[in-house]
Amino acid sequence: SRQRRPQASRAALPMSADISEDVRKLVAETACLDLDLGRRKVVCSLTRHEMPPSAPAVQAYLRSKAFRKQKEWYSADFSKYEPYVVAHKKDGRKLFCNVTRKSLNRIPKEVQRHWEGKRFQRLKVEYDARQKKREEQEMIRRQREEAKAKGEFYLPEDFDESMLDFNEEEEE
Repeated sequence: SRQRRPQASRAALPMSADISEDVRKLVAETACLDLDLGRRKVVCSLTRHEMPPSAPAVQAYLRSKAFRKQKEWYSADFSKYEPYVVAHKKDGRKLFCNVTRKSLNRIPKEVQRHWEGKRFQRLKVEYDARQKKREEQEMIRRQREEAKAKGEFYLPEDFDESMLDFNEEEEE
């Protein structure tokens, strides 16, 4: 039976010494790359791709089609779709449509296709009507609170005072 030779543990080796200056420079220049010294990996925050900390591997990844496509998707500006389409609360790689209540991938063509869809356009009209009604109710609620704070009784602006004369009709 062969005996194994004891190996030096990874913790005993200097972690940062074996990572070349070229790799450190690439990581510093690219915002979405991070060094994971504990596992000795370079990690892409966009794709969650891990690669060895060697300059050729990192450069090859930065030139890859997958990375370029992901970078294009995640750097796109989706602010023109707000407040209807917003960032997803739990999954940072997705968007959320408040109108259809659906999760959307952060792919510009997919979001544009969703925006132009019949279902979205139909529900958007209903959503806008609900929002307008909510805003009116909020305004009335604020007016009531202000009147209450002043010690006054709140009457809506469109209140018809002829409705107060209900006793006169009973007497006749």
